Amino acid sequence: MISQIKKLCKDKNNEDAYYGFIRALDEGKDYYFAKKDFDNLPIDEIGLRVTFTANEKDSGQRFATNIKIISDQAAENNEQSLSTNKSLANKIDAKGYQTRLINSVQQIKYIDDPLAFEDAVFDLLKVTGLNKIFQFDRDNQAGKADGFFIIENLAVMYDCTLQKTLNRLKKNR
Repeated sequence: MISQIKKLCKDKNNEDAYYGFIRALDEGKDYYFAKKDFDNLPIDEIGLRVTFTANEKDSGQRFATNIKIISDQAAENNEQSLSTNKSLANKIDAKGYQTRLINSVQQIKYIDDPLAFEDAVFDLLKVTGLNKIFQFDRDNQAGKADGFFIIENLAVMYDCTLQKTLNRLKKNR
C-alpha cells in the first residue's frame, strides 16, 4: 500500500525508540508501526509518503511492516538529467509535447491510490490554467472537499474520489 506518515511519537521509556501511525486510506483505523519496522525515518517527517505491507491482528489492530520511503530523489535525478542533456534525442517539438501531455492526462484513469489520484487531479487542474488553486489538509478528509480554486470572483470547491458508493461518504454536501 501507499500512504503517508500521520503521526510520530518518541517512546517515553527509551529515548532512541519511537512509534507512529500511517494514515489509513479507508474508513478504518490508521496503521501502527514501531522503530523496528522502519529504522531510518527522520523523526520530523510527518506527511512523508511511504509504501508498506498492511497487517491486522485478530483484535482488529492494524499495523504496518516492510515500510519504505517513496523517494522523490529518483524523480528529481531523472528530471535533472533530462534538463542538462542537450542531445537531440531529448528535444521535442510543440506537437510532441502536446501528445505527451495528453497521454499523461489519460493515465489518470488507471490510478488506484486515492492520494495519488487527488494529486493527479490537482496537477491536471493546474495544467488547465487554474493559478489560484489550493488543496485542503488531508486529515479527516473523507466525505469533504479536496480543495478549491478561484476564478475572478468565483470560488469553486472540488472533490475527487475513487469510491464507487458516493452516497454515504458525500452526505455532508
